[in-house]
Amino acid sequence: MSPMCDSQTQQTFSDIGEKRFLQLIQAYLAREDAELIVGVGDDAAVISWESARVTVLTVDALVEGNHFPHRPRVDWFRLGRKSIAANLSDVAAMACLPRYVLVSLGVPADLMVSEALDLYRGMHSIASQYGVGIIGGDTVRSPLVMISVTVVGYKKDSGKLGRRSLCRPNEFVYLSGHVGASRAGLEILLDPKKGAGLSQGALHSLLGKHLDPVPRVELGLALGSILPNDFGMIDISDSLFNELSLMASASRVGFQICVDAIPRSQELLEYAKLANESALDYALFSGEEYELLFTTSLAPNDLEVALEREGISVPVTAIGRVTPEAGKIEWRDSEGRVLNFSDRTYNHFRGPHE
Repeated sequence: MSPMCDSQTQQTFSDIGEKRFLQLIQAYLAREDAELIVGVGDDAAVISWESARVTVLTVDALVEGNHFPHRPRVDWFRLGRKSIAANLSDVAAMACLPRYVLVSLGVPADLMVSEALDLYRGMHSIASQYGVGIIGGDTVRSPLVMISVTVVGYKKDSGKLGRRSLCRPNEFVYLSGHVGASRAGLEILLDPKKGAGLSQGALHSLLGKHLDPVPRVELGLALGSILPNDFGMIDISDSLFNELSLMASASRVGFQICVDAIPRSQELLEYAKLANESALDYALFSGEEYELLFTTSLAPNDLEVALEREGISVPVTAIGRVTPEAGKIEWRDSEGRVLNFSDRTYNHFRGPHE
């Protein structure tokens, strides 16, 4: 970057305006290629798909004070990565391939240009990691920082779709990775004293799960490749408890879940013990986990072998079965005892970040 650009990054948006900012982010935007016929610079981007391809689109928004803390307590690079990751996870939950991103950014006039560039640098780092290009968007003045990301992708020609409405009775219920750590990371972020007593490794892991989640794109594509039909799948954006309810409603089925089988990381167990809290509560009600929850008739051993053939190393755990009782979710422990829980999933309209 030239010295002139360096000096401008220390200015605010009111100093340089939208046009100059767009010039500064050119390095993070996709170039035209065989599929991207028209990129940034016109009124709209133009994509040329093969005619047989099924297109998938998703949009998500992050708002300062609701989805992330108020300035200046923001890691802009990681926020950029997370804003893209959340949308890539939605595409992964459809067992599809993400290709392009549109970004609309609302910023206060006093936001430092360097902060916005760090945001775009984070977006570009994860987008390029998954072969995704940023092809346009908009930048407007706003009283708070607001980030809206749209991802466009497609289903591979021979792939199957994942949908929350396609769970079938007697299928196994599977969960990727582990859940609960994102909520723990958020609690530490909002109150660093809660991380006192944790090992550095545990602290880094819990904060990373919340600030820099990993979308399971490769796993979603692999499932679309190995499963014989379209199948039930959703990503954990609000909570495991909530997503199971959504799948039960959409598929008109029920679930029997073994709570002791729900995977929790050692770092979460360490944190919950120090906090004198239940790690299970974190696993059930933590949001922004971005793991995949899916159902299939494939037994655990068969699924493990099939995923290994696809080069997938992400752990996948069977946590229950689909039942024919529409809307009924039964929670049991490993000894068969029935447990009851009330929904404590985060509500955007009640508890903003401070």
